[in-house]
Amino acid sequence: MFGIDLDFINTLQNIDKKSITSELIFIGLLHFVGLISFF
Repeated sequence: MFGIDLDFINTLQNIDKKSITSELIFIGLLHFVGLISFF
């Protein structure tokens, strides 16, 4: 559990902020489409 958290933190530190925002936008779009298809 601890090792996974440390690896996750390391990957977050290595990723640029641009790629993080693009990933968040992509996830947001997936959730948005999921909500539309759900309703």
